[in-house]
Amino acid sequence: MPMTNQEMDLFLAESRNAIVATVNPDGFPQLTPIWFLWEDGKVFFSTTEPRLKTRNLKRDPRVSLCIDEPGPPQQTVVLAGEDAVVTPGLGGDMTERIAKKYGGDNWESSYDHIANTPDRVIVSYTPSRILTWKDSGDRREYVQKFK
Repeated sequence: MPMTNQEMDLFLAESRNAIVATVNPDGFPQLTPIWFLWEDGKVFFSTTEPRLKTRNLKRDPRVSLCIDEPGPPQQTVVLAGEDAVVTPGLGGDMTERIAKKYGGDNWESSYDHIANTPDRVIVSYTPSRILTWKDSGDRREYVQKFK
């Protein structure tokens, strides 16, 4: 059964790992676990300039993020987009906000060295396709929303 928008927002606000998918030059998917932030209908995540996912997104801005809770209850959100933007120089503030989501109020002791690296970039996109699913007893139910 699909999540409501409110259920989806609450689900995405929790500190869950996500898997980001980008497209390699040879067409195969490249998958990486990441931390992310969902804010005002946009996805944000932090990475660094030399990473393969960064190079992939600069060449091909298609991206998908899968956030899954194996449950019970089992829940999944997939946020797919075609307009990922890689922005250098914004790592500090946004990376700090992402780290605080996952590390709480004491995030600085563990993540400050990550947030302020000189090659840090922020990737952002607005999903053009959203799939949500929550366990309703019928494991075949899901919904795909198109904006």
